[in-house]
Order: sequence, then structure tokens, then C-alpha cells
Amino acid sequence: MQLNGFWFAIKGATEPLLFALATIISLRTRYPLVKTILMNPSVMNVSLIQEKINSGGVQKEFNALLVKCTYLVASSFLVSMITHFSLAITILKSNPGTPEFNNELGLMTSLGFPVNVLPAMLFLGAALWYLFSGLKKLTSLEFTDIVIDHEAEKKESA
Repeated sequence: MQLNGFWFAIKGATEPLLFALATIISLRTRYPLVKTILMNPSVMNVSLIQEKINSGGVQKEFNALLVKCTYLVASSFLVSMITHFSLAITILKSNPGTPEFNNELGLMTSLGFPVNVLPAMLFLGAALWYLFSGLKKLTSLEFTDIVIDHEAEKKESA
């Protein structure tokens, strides 16, 4: 297609932008993405968490926590979008279809992990930390009480 560096940047930035938008839009559905992925019985002790939230009367605070975590996850996608766009604009300078362009494209691909993925992972890690520390504060549960220990379940069933 002979796309120059700008269009490669647009193409690469579109996917994380769509993920960010989908994450934020999911807040308006019955199944918000963060709640669906993290607050499920195979990952967390949802019944115990919900019991503590109900008994403590902190449902509103819990919902606000999930919304903030959703925005942090969406931010991770936006960071990925910005870094990918910036990387492509910075590196892809040659004319499309030339060996130089192919070398630049290879360099951009090899730098993709440290430049794009690592910052996004830091944001996702921050979102998880924020969720767990918020749950601990709202429920007075320890981390080991919040998450499901599948190894302990295996030992109990054996």
C-alpha cells in the first residue's frame, strides 16, 4: 500500500485507542470491562468481598473504586497509543517500499515492547494495586482473602 510513516503511526495508534474507548464505554453497560474481568469468582472471592461491602455499607465507594480502575486501564491503552504513534513518527522517515524503510520498520518493531508495552504494563499494575488497596480499605480483608488460591483448592479437594 506504500503507506508512509505518518499512516503507519495512525494505523498503530488506532487499535489501543479503540480498546481505550471500549473500556470507557463499557462503564455504561451492564458488564463494565474491569468489573467483568477482575471481579469474577475464578480470580477473586467475590461473595466474601460483596458480603463485606454490603455489611460495611460501602457499595457507593466500591462502585467509585471500579470506575477509577476502569479509567486507569483505559489510560494504559492511551499511553500505548501515544508511545506507538510517537515511535512511528520518530523512526519511519524513509520512502515506503525502500530497504531503508524496511530497516526502520524492523527497528520500530524491535523497540515496540520496551517503548509501548512496558509503560502500559506499569499503568495496568497501578490499576491492580489501586483496586486491591481500595478493596482492602473498604472491606478490611487481606490480599490473600481477596484473591482465590487455586493451589489451596486443589489440596483441599485431593
